[in-house]
Amino acid sequence: MGNMDELQYLNILYVEDEIETLELYSEFLSYYVNGVETSTSSGEALEMFKRKKPDVVLTDIDMPGINGVTLATEIRKLDKEVRIIMLTAHTDPKYMIPSIELDISKYLVKPISKSALLDALKKCAHELKGENDSIVFLDEDFTFNLENKELLHGKEHIRLQKKSTQILEYLILHKNSVVTYESISELLWGDELVSLNAIRCQIRSLRKKLPVDVVENISGIGYKINLSQKKQ
Repeated sequence: MGNMDELQYLNILYVEDEIETLELYSEFLSYYVNGVETSTSSGEALEMFKRKKPDVVLTDIDMPGINGVTLATEIRKLDKEVRIIMLTAHTDPKYMIPSIELDISKYLVKPISKSALLDALKKCAHELKGENDSIVFLDEDFTFNLENKELLHGKEHIRLQKKSTQILEYLILHKNSVVTYESISELLWGDELVSLNAIRCQIRSLRKKLPVDVVENISGIGYKINLSQKKQ
């Protein structure tokens, strides 16, 4: 399976109507990813997707009512970038054709091994980054390398503390969204309760290393990163 660090920023919506399976795998995934939201129905999952805007949707195909393919179709109408992993007991190719058309990252046949699931999530993480897009331009002179976590001003290396690096990478990976205070708190401190001042302190520390206005404050909600259009 290799290094799992690249999964730590992922937020997942997991849709499964079998309660025992849902609880087992959601607990397993929580050790590797930033957050796991769960749902037992496609209708509820679609509403959760609109609110939570996860990076990856992990959904069973065979569910009562609205099935996983229909759910994926509706999600894809809302978001072209989100990665989708399909789970099913079927091996018949006819079940896979809609999945291919919907730009599904991975199609996993049950029973699913945990290693196969983690490999599928790593594939999603690579797709979200872009295989040839590890260098992110913050402005004309500042770049951040998503692979080696290196911040450069021209050719000069800018040293970042661990928490600053984590925040910067998380903001970049969620560049089209507002990152909430709660997301940053969970990223840096897990379940530990921390004050808003502690989060702001970390943001101030990061801003000192970056160009002006790259990290934008969204009042009462959190922060958003403003990237240069160069090579994005």
